[in-house]
Amino acid sequence: GLLAVHAQAAGARLILNELEKVRFGILSSLFEGQHLYNRNAEHIHDYLPAELLPTAVIMNPPFSIAANGKKGGLAVTAAHIRSSYDRLAEGGRLVAITGANFVPKSGNAVETLLDYVGKTGGLQLSCSFPGKIFARHGTSFETRMTVIDKCGSAEDSNSPDRFHQLKGGRALSLEKFTHGRKSLCFRVLILSLGQKTGRHST
Repeated sequence: GLLAVHAQAAGARLILNELEKVRFGILSSLFEGQHLYNRNAEHIHDYLPAELLPTAVIMNPPFSIAANGKKGGLAVTAAHIRSSYDRLAEGGRLVAITGANFVPKSGNAVETLLDYVGKTGGLQLSCSFPGKIFARHGTSFETRMTVIDKCGSAEDSNSPDRFHQLKGGRALSLEKFTHGRKSLCFRVLILSLGQKTGRHST
């Protein structure tokens, strides 16, 4: 809801997804006339109508627990991001807030995901944030913001350099991230997956 309000104020047409029933009901009352769904976002690309192609995706996938309550580690987060990336329109941008440990290592789910998206786009930014930033929202969990663009081909993306920087533990430049960026997109898919514990949402 907090993300959706700002997107709506900017004039975006919204596609909202919330798995937790109470929060879905709240969104339904606040965002009448927008596209609202109550699905497991791990498979959101399979659920949405073909004509809905968001030009921007803002998501907070679960850090380790799937919708069925089973722990799956980084693979759960990666699966959510991959499905959303598949739905993203060409030329669009995906922004995901994850656990701070969402970084590629040899053979892990994050490396596999970035290899996959690198075929049609790629990593633009990965920045970690201290837990105190979100303290007023009830969590002190350290997080990471990952930005992926869907460029249409690997040749149109600077992803390989940024991928290797990330694997090497070097920070990615915000200045490089914003340089040359085209105008903002106006169809936004905002995904949320509430866990029973209330701690994480996507």
